[in-house]
Amino acid sequence: MSRSSVFRVLKGAGIKSKKAVKHKAKQHRPCPRKTTAGIMWQTDASRHKWFGEEHGYATLHAYIDDATGVVTGAFFTETECMRGYAAALEQGMLAYGLPLSIYSDRHTIFRSPKELTDDEILSGTELPLSNFGKALYELGIKQITAHSPQAKGRIERLWNTFQDRLIAELRFSSITNIADANKMIAEGFISDYNRRFAVLPHEDGSACMPFDRSIDLGLVFSIRDTRRAGGGNTISYKGEIYTPEDEKSPVFVRGRILEVRETFDGAVYVIQNGMPVLMKKVFRAQKAIDVGVKKKAGAVSPHKPASDHPWRGGFKIKPAIYNNTQTGR
Repeated sequence: MSRSSVFRVLKGAGIKSKKAVKHKAKQHRPCPRKTTAGIMWQTDASRHKWFGEEHGYATLHAYIDDATGVVTGAFFTETECMRGYAAALEQGMLAYGLPLSIYSDRHTIFRSPKELTDDEILSGTELPLSNFGKALYELGIKQITAHSPQAKGRIERLWNTFQDRLIAELRFSSITNIADANKMIAEGFISDYNRRFAVLPHEDGSACMPFDRSIDLGLVFSIRDTRRAGGGNTISYKGEIYTPEDEKSPVFVRGRILEVRETFDGAVYVIQNGMPVLMKKVFRAQKAIDVGVKKKAGAVSPHKPASDHPWRGGFKIKPAIYNNTQTGR
């Protein structure tokens, strides 16, 4: 039967197509706020044309306190990256302290796609840690990942407000670049937003932990890797040879696995017994090439076979000769 005939028979029998059945929208229960400020900060990033259609896209990273709705930090970058989340979190830590937990999506910035190692399982690690996750673990901040955007609705609704009010403020101030936008946010926009839209928590006080300002956040929020120590107190990293900048620094045991950290400004450190050792590149001399001796490869002229070349005569297939004793052929 043709498709139209089947459709006519089913319609006559009262059987509707699945596409014609309207499903009710899934209802999500409202998530109650935390009782005290600092228990959990929600975070996310929004890629949007913040500076107008003619200036392209930029990404805003932000954190919002779940109990009070206070925006603790916000930072612009070109794309969603670890540097943006780290800079926005640093603003909040300096102003309010360390939150007990961070609630985010399952982006690879927060959750490594790799499986847990045996050492991580024995240490009680629940999630495969990315570089950002290792930084949170080092600071003592618990990491929680959401399975849907609706689960972290406060930060999602924040983008609706920011894409209305922040864009208008940026246009009113004639700001069209990331550097000036970050300066404007830090100097007054966040504080004005919190004054207007923050709410009182169920319980007074703050659960934030004190932040030790002597901690080098540049080393905490860094790209982490491991390398094996080589001879001459060196390591190999990204195709370059590094050695300690200070000649009086401890000597690396050859063959030992060392933790290497690269900061956002490109500085490379090796963590030796819990202490950072600043590294520098080792100058490697390049071989001098005698230009007069080594000739450059030129264009190769095509070779033309001679007139009596065997290939010019074509191919002849000779008849096969069989020697079969039974048939005598």
